[in-house]
Parts: sequence; structure tokens; C-alpha cells
Amino acid sequence: MNKKDLMGLLDYFDKVQKVTQKAMQMIPEDKLDFKPVPEMMSIKELLKHIYVSERVFAQGARKGSITEEDFKKEDKREFKDLRSLLNYAKKVHKETTTVAKSLSEKDLKKKVKVFWGEELCPSICFGILYDEHWHHRGQLYVYLRLLGIKPPDLYGYK
Repeated sequence: MNKKDLMGLLDYFDKVQKVTQKAMQMIPEDKLDFKPVPEMMSIKELLKHIYVSERVFAQGARKGSITEEDFKKEDKREFKDLRSLLNYAKKVHKETTTVAKSLSEKDLKKKVKVFWGEELCPSICFGILYDEHWHHRGQLYVYLRLLGIKPPDLYGYK
């Protein structure tokens, strides 16, 4: 993926993020710990995971490596309420865009070492954080439906 393609993806991802954040605002404060079954993540854990993954993969694309410690460090964050979680989401996505804009064509050809033994192109890191977002937003929509809340349209259209 070249820089132009990456920026196109992120431009679209901005629209996706706005809809996700709209869905986040629909969550009742007292339902942040809701989980459909005990072994699944709660709403709060699910949202935290989306944005921890986004941050780690974007930062990893810039620095050239992603470690288990990167995830553990970021995962230590605690969120007491929806507003703090929403602020984190906005901050992380803004950082992701800044990272992407900072990468040169040469940077996009370098390899990113990941803790499970592979080497990825930075563009693959952005693809992973994008896929993670969509996958877990789908879960969030199911959670909302289970709570009797109609989530926003897929792209926020009426």
C-alpha cells in the first residue's frame, strides 16, 4: 500500500470512527459492564480492546515493532465512565491519523517485527487495526441489540 492509498483508507476510517463513537454514546452508563455471557468481554472491555489495538498497531507501524509488553502496558488503563472511554477513543484515533501522515513512502516499505514471529509491512498494521475495529464494532452492535438499543446504521445514514 502506498501513502495515497493509506490516506484514503484513513479518510474512510474517520467516517467509520464517527459512527462507532455515535454508538458508544448510546450505551447507558450503568451497562458498561454488561456481557452477554460470562466468558465474553464486557462492553467496556470490548471498547477498550478496540482502541488499545488501534494504538498499539499504529504506534508499532511507526516504531518498527509490536511486543506483548506494548499491549500489556496499554491494557493497564482503567476507565471509570463512558466519557473517559470516549475521550480515549477520540485521542487514539487522532494519534493513528498523525502516525499515518508521518510515514513516508520509504517508511511504508520497512518491516514491523511482531511478537508472534512475523514481519509485517506498516500498511498491514493499519489493515489489522481497521479489521479489528470492524469486527469488534459488530460485537458492540449485538450487545446493544441485546440491551434493546437500536444501533446506528452501518455507515450512519438514515
